[in-house]
Amino acid sequence: MSALFQRGLLQSEKVLVQCKRYGSKINIQRPRPPHYTRKLFNAVTEPVYPRRTAIDLCFEKQALQKLEKEKEEKLTLHQYDAILARELHGFFNSAQMILICQKNSMSAFDYFNFRVAMHKKNIKTTVYGRKIIRGALEDTKFSSLLPLLSQTTYNCMLFSDEWNIKDALNVLKKTQKMILLAGVLGDRFMSRSELENYAKLPDLQVSRAQFVATMNSVGGQLTNHLQAHQSNFAYMLDAHAEALKTADANTGTSTSATNENSPTTTETTTDEKST
Repeated sequence: MSALFQRGLLQSEKVLVQCKRYGSKINIQRPRPPHYTRKLFNAVTEPVYPRRTAIDLCFEKQALQKLEKEKEEKLTLHQYDAILARELHGFFNSAQMILICQKNSMSAFDYFNFRVAMHKKNIKTTVYGRKIIRGALEDTKFSSLLPLLSQTTYNCMLFSDEWNIKDALNVLKKTQKMILLAGVLGDRFMSRSELENYAKLPDLQVSRAQFVATMNSVGGQLTNHLQAHQSNFAYMLDAHAEALKTADANTGTSTSATNENSPTTTETTTDEKST
């Protein structure tokens, strides 16, 4: 009974729905103009923007100048910040190698291991804010680094008294969250590619030995080129003299052979006459 009740009353028939579109396709590029009421509604609800006059532009310029003054006031260094700026300026003046890296999101443990690895290579790792960096490098010979250092607040600077760029690059390759941007070797600003090419160069002693070897080879080649004509001329003279000696020796042997053969001929002639 329950099965009949479910079949007869509770179970509903499935309705087949099929969507059809009559007419042409929708033209997206040049749509059909809307209905009059819709067009009127769109015109009424369209927002009206205020026109900018010369007075408004003047007020905007004054507001921008006020914001710039507030920014300059914010950039004034605190006493503690001034001490840190002097410390950073001392690092820049005393260091022979300065590397600028971008510090991405990394854990404190990974950053500690990175600092320890750099400390083992006699490289100091520091991180300062943009305000302190600007106070330390403004109106100095390192002021050209300000656009690079003031872009982000996650700049990590590496200082070293030696030009151990190879060790620094080896450590940076192991830590992928530290990206090398540029550096300063001595008083020369170098990009990342230039630093990598410089690291591929041999040591100073090896390069000096190579330079001395090339200079010696150039001197030897110069002397060889200068003495080439004289040596060739002397060789040709020696060859000509040896040829003359061999010719004289051949003529001497031929004359001796003729002298030995001449008495036999005379004897034969005398015998013929006696007969």
